[in-house]
Amino acid sequence: MKQRNQQKGFTIIEVVLVLAIAALIFLVVFLAVPALQRSQRDTQRRSDIGRLQTAITNYAGNHQGGLPTAAMLLDTTASGFVSKYMTSVGDKWGDPKVGTYTITNTAGGILISAAWNETTSNVNYLTNAKCNDDGTVTTGLGNRQFAIQIVLENNDLYCLGN
Repeated sequence: MKQRNQQKGFTIIEVVLVLAIAALIFLVVFLAVPALQRSQRDTQRRSDIGRLQTAITNYAGNHQGGLPTAAMLLDTTASGFVSKYMTSVGDKWGDPKVGTYTITNTAGGILISAAWNETTSNVNYLTNAKCNDDGTVTTGLGNRQFAIQIVLENNDLYCLGN
């Protein structure tokens, strides 16, 4: 019987193929992870705006339908609206990337910046206003209506109101 002289190991083609597959997997992961993180942060922002909407609605229910003023929401002290109505021990109300929300009161219903900003996350609070389907706001309505706007990282306007 004749014995073959076989060498053990991988051929260069097999090694290149494995490296190419690994590179493709890494590429997919590096492209998908940032988009997933942006989506999760935008979901958190939507949730935070929902919490603010609930707090404003609860405030109105406890104050004969009167809404908090913009000045009340702008008060960031320990006795301010956000501290009083939205946070409890260990709870945080802040942008998941920037760290804090800047509450604004922009007349006309358009945010100061209609594009995502890496350094400031503006939340626009308007009374006598309502949300439109495209995230913009119509103002000059009944004094028991309000709208809250925020720009998400994908530059969409998100709006909630009553």
